Amino acid sequence: ENISCSFNINIEDKEPPMLDCTENIDVCTVEEECLGEIPDLTGIITATDNDGVASLSQSPGAGALFGGAHGDQITVTVFATDNSGNIAECDVTLTLVDKKPPSFTNCPTAPYTLGLDPDACTAFGNWSIPVAEDNCTVTVTQTAGPVSGSALTLDQSPYTIKFTATDEAGNETICSFEVIVEDTQVLEFQNCPSDYTFGLDPDQCMALANWSIPI
Repeated sequence: ENISCSFNINIEDKEPPMLDCTENIDVCTVEEECLGEIPDLTGIITATDNDGVASLSQSPGAGALFGGAHGDQITVTVFATDNSGNIAECDVTLTLVDKKPPSFTNCPTAPYTLGLDPDACTAFGNWSIPVAEDNCTVTVTQTAGPVSGSALTLDQSPYTIKFTATDEAGNETICSFEVIVEDTQVLEFQNCPSDYTFGLDPDQCMALANWSIPI
């Protein structure tokens, strides 16, 4: 009598894929906003597997926005699944980078012209601090020239005034304009006399005339 024994041999793939993951990626801000757009990392990161890679995916997905300030970061997880259902994952850190410089909205394009104060050798100039805008936070500071409201003199004219707009990433834009001081006061004599009339000296054909020099 013969007895038989049979069994099946199943080969299973228990090995997950291998991901070639970069550690950090800089992402520039989108136009006019202090936000970054998450890129499609499945087109950047590669995966290999002994049974073939079925799919690559990521979370959060491509196109989502993140951040709000220069230097903000977000972690994106990339998943690789092979044909046997084994899954591997890796994390990629995205850093928001602002490379867009600020812009001034009202930087003067022509010089300020000031007349000397009446009977004075100075002029007091007043001008507005230029306004700047940026997709992120911006600060405007005066970096050259006298401040508004200073006493300005004719011999030091023209004055160059500079303002610098700096955002939180260190991007800068300069607004520069001139202030010119002019002597616009009309000259006037304080004691210009009326006509003088002189009589001839006695027994003479002439007259000795004396008058004061006008001031």
